[in-house]
Amino acid sequence: MYNEKKETYLTVQKVANLLDRHPKTIQRWFDAGILGGFRHPVNNYRMIPMSEVERILDGCK
Repeated sequence: MYNEKKETYLTVQKVANLLDRHPKTIQRWFDAGILGGFRHPVNNYRMIPMSEVERILDGCK
């Protein structure tokens, strides 16, 4: 059986709300490679996996 866990992707605004940061800060982190993800092929939004948000939150503990 094929049982792969699907990753949840978030927009910059949602990540900013979760991390209590300004959206422009999240954009800069994404562009600098601090946060991984990809640009959506249709609307060019920055899409950031939830695992990246969890990595940042774990680093703050």
